[in-house]
Parts: sequence; structure tokens; C-alpha cells
Amino acid sequence: MAAPKICAIDDCGNKAIARGWCSKHWSRWRKHGDPLKGSFRALDGQCSIQGCERKPHTRWKGDAALCNRHWLRLYSNGTPELRERVFSSWAICTEPGCDKEARSSKGKVCEMHYARKRVGYDGPLATPAVVQLQHGYEGNRSLPHHPISGPTGQLYEHRRVLFEAIGSGPHTCEWCAKPIDWWSESQASKLFVDHLDGKKNNNTRSNLVASCHSCNVKRGMAQIWLRAHGARGVYDELGRPLRLTGS
Repeated sequence: MAAPKICAIDDCGNKAIARGWCSKHWSRWRKHGDPLKGSFRALDGQCSIQGCERKPHTRWKGDAALCNRHWLRLYSNGTPELRERVFSSWAICTEPGCDKEARSSKGKVCEMHYARKRVGYDGPLATPAVVQLQHGYEGNRSLPHHPISGPTGQLYEHRRVLFEAIGSGPHTCEWCAKPIDWWSESQASKLFVDHLDGKKNNNTRSNLVASCHSCNVKRGMAQIWLRAHGARGVYDELGRPLRLTGS
């Protein structure tokens, strides 16, 4: 019996089935027009990044093999290095006048400008509108970079106006001279903004003073009592509201 024909490709050794090639090389010829094109190269034993001993996951565009972790970093950040090591070069949005964090190293713009570019809008940025917030106070919900805004970016208008007028401090209570601070973790020593006329929507600078929590509560209770007993006029005629002694 005649010996079977061997694939004409060097170092193959498989049985030839068509055109002198084995099934594998004939299939490559049918797909690529070349029996050697599209050949698979086995991955190395470990990730090619120095110091990484993880199992390779794939090659990046035909280069050295990478594990899943370094491949994801390369895909997301353009480098297999940790994001923190390369973040400084693209950390801030590149749009003029914007100081928000960039969403990635590719576009190098923040989420807001990325969304604007997606819809093709290139007009002026809208100024955050003052809206009605809790308990009748005014403010806005989109000032995450303001020094005294809350964790969600919300900031009351009366606090913004007084902060920009008197600065970070230190300060003392208008009524009892107790030391108070904008960022105090203690309720007793935290700075509260007092509306002199009791109107929560009157946020002019002349109507706002710094107050401790105790004095702010006492003045609020006095205003409620006077209003309830029809003596609001007495309060208004004093010109400057009653100066109450803090506890």
C-alpha cells in the first residue's frame, strides 16, 4: 500500500488532502489565499509586563502577550500602567474654562463636554440656575467644586453669597461672638447663615450674617412666635433684629 502524501508545508507532517496541503493549510488558503496566512502563535507562559506572573489573556495588536488586567488597562487608558500613574497628563478636561475631571485619556474631556460633542452642540454653557430647595431656601444642585458645597454638589444660595463676601475665616457668631467655622464637624461650632429679616429668599449680602447654631435656632423660634401672635411689626420696627444671647 502506497504511503500517504504529506503536506507540502515544511515541518507540518499532516496528511495532504488537496493541492498538496493538509486540511489546516488548505483551509487557510481558501480563507486567506495563502496556506501560511492566519497561523496561530501560541501565547507565552506568562504576561509580558515586567514583574507580572499572570497567565496571558491575549495579544495587543500582534505584540507581546498580556494578562487580562494589563490588557484592560491598555484598552481603557492607552497604557498597561496603573491609571494613577498616567492620570496627571489628562486628569482635567481640555475644554477652555472647564476644571472637571476628564472621563478618559482618549477624549480628554469631562462627561459634560463629551455629551455635548456627541449631540453636536457647541453653544455657550448654561449658568447653573438658582432653584427652590428644601424648606423654602434657594440654591442650586450643580456646584460640586465650590468649597462649601455638599457631597452631591448642592449649595444654598445664602451660604454661597456670605462665603464669597467674608471668605473662609475663621469667624465669630454675630450674636454671641462664639468661634464658628464653615467646615466644622461639630454642630455647635459650625457656621450657619442667618437671614436678618427672616425671609429665606432674601439672599442679599446686607441681609445675611454668620451665626452659631444655637443663636440661629433661637432667632428662628422668636420669629415664629412673633408671627403667630401678630407681633411681627414689633420685630420689623427694631430695624436690626433682636440680639439674643447664645447659650
